[in-house]
Amino acid sequence: MKKILYTFLLIGPLLFIYSCDKDEDPDNTDNNIPTNYVLYDGNYYEMDGPCVIIDYGLWSEEEGINNLDIVIGSSNLYLNENTDDNFELYDTTAVSQVLYFELFTSETMLNSGVYNFDPETQNSMTFDIGEFSVFNDGLDSAFEEDQILYADITAGTVNININTSSSSITIDVDCTTDENKNISAYWEGDYNYYDYRNLFNSSEEFKLNKHINLMK
Repeated sequence: MKKILYTFLLIGPLLFIYSCDKDEDPDNTDNNIPTNYVLYDGNYYEMDGPCVIIDYGLWSEEEGINNLDIVIGSSNLYLNENTDDNFELYDTTAVSQVLYFELFTSETMLNSGVYNFDPETQNSMTFDIGEFSVFNDGLDSAFEEDQILYADITAGTVNININTSSSSITIDVDCTTDENKNISAYWEGDYNYYDYRNLFNSSEEFKLNKHINLMK
């Protein structure tokens, strides 16, 4: 199974749930380019849902490298602020898009600049995982056949402009996949920040274990 099927079992106040009045046209067949989008294989996929930054703290104490993940969802996914301490990605019956990056920085928070793909070093200003996936039966399914599309990013850059005072962020993605196809993305707006530094360590072993079933 592909990596996107093994992601994000966390503890925290976050729920993605279905909103029936949102756009259900992931391929943008009406030819209107969405404000926030992924462009892949000639198709625009709207990404007007939330942007979440998940802070795992130190990946390497010796190197002083911190690990923070970014998750961006389509418009039928939204945050439920009235949750307890349990995090889960909630069932949705609509077509759903998810864009995910695992990034590294020497700062305690993501800083503005260009993050380059590097699957080996986990150096500052790099990312080692980038994934885009579209599901045709919501996030409830754990089966690969319910995955319309999966793109595994293997090269490229993620350009971030972040303002922590206003909790706003702009993300520009210019990458290629393992199938040598171009994938680009743009997202701007307010981000949601979740601090898990005291709940988990950010070791490689934990990060591997963290990538479990997205469709909880």
